[in-house]
Amino acid sequence: MKPKMYLQSLIGISTLFIACNRVSAQYNYLVESDYPALYDNGTHDESLTIAREGDRVRHYRWGVFEVPPVDVPATDSKGAVVKKVDAKGAMAPSVSNERWEVFASAYWFTQKVDQQLTRWIPESDVDMWSLNAGARYRINDSWSVGGQVGFNDANIDMKVNGFKFAKTEVDTWAFTPFVNFEQKNLVAGADFEAQLQYTYGSSHYENNIIGFTGNRSGYSNTVELTTGLVWTSGDLHHGPVLGGRYTEAHINAFTLGGFPFTASNFESLASILGYELSYDIKVGGGKIVPAVSATWEHEYRANYHNVVAGVPNSTTAKDTAVLGAGVGWYGNCGWNVVLDYEARLNSVSNSNFVGLKVGKSF
Repeated sequence: MKPKMYLQSLIGISTLFIACNRVSAQYNYLVESDYPALYDNGTHDESLTIAREGDRVRHYRWGVFEVPPVDVPATDSKGAVVKKVDAKGAMAPSVSNERWEVFASAYWFTQKVDQQLTRWIPESDVDMWSLNAGARYRINDSWSVGGQVGFNDANIDMKVNGFKFAKTEVDTWAFTPFVNFEQKNLVAGADFEAQLQYTYGSSHYENNIIGFTGNRSGYSNTVELTTGLVWTSGDLHHGPVLGGRYTEAHINAFTLGGFPFTASNFESLASILGYELSYDIKVGGGKIVPAVSATWEHEYRANYHNVVAGVPNSTTAKDTAVLGAGVGWYGNCGWNVVLDYEARLNSVSNSNFVGLKVGKSF
């Protein structure tokens, strides 16, 4: 055989051998995959997402999004302005004491997570919608308190190498009390804003793994503190934000198709750093407030399967860019409507949030 023909034959045989090995490895991987471990890690990852997104308190985090009570002059039955005086004969302020707001919101959230076999995490797609309702009470110029209850429904598809091996539907009820503090002109002419909120979520999981079905339950606790400084220049408001979020969650044990799934506890700790700005546009009957934000989150997550040891106690870190934009209409009548969009982007996942909030002050 000529040297050239011999070389071509050798290359052809080698290429065929490598291709067969790859196909065999792919087949063996699908057959021998530890699907319970993959599902467990996928569930952990998405349960943290549901805990974070499940009961968002919108537009009470920073003064950059806040519009103070509207000045409403008192009028008589004919519509004429009435000049009020206090007990000492001085002019009384014409600000209506609108201490309450009731509100409702709805949102849609989607997330895609890439396959990460080095950490035994499958590819997953999440679609979630939520309805929330709550109220806030302004105690004084500095303090306000409120609460919100919400329900969300999430559908999760999990894949490995393109093979869809699990589908889960998660229904969650969540309750969030929160408290706000504001101090005017605290630092270099900037107002200080802070919000502390706690969320308890109770979840029900309907699982389908390779054709086997079963149910289990879980819960989560999330504490989030966000602070910020807001400078005001005319109608422009802007400033930095700094905060942290801690989430711990539990998923109960169950058995599915002969596979035992033990109870799982996992947690997440994230720091938040960013900047926000908004601009007031006065219109007839109120104002329109467009706003944008950019934040960076550094997050530690615990309790993932370790591929080498097979022990679910490893820790991972992740950095996420969070970009937001929104616009709100705040009417002198006390009604407000706010539309929001947010994107979360990192090296292994991306998500999109669209929310609509309607509120009434009185």
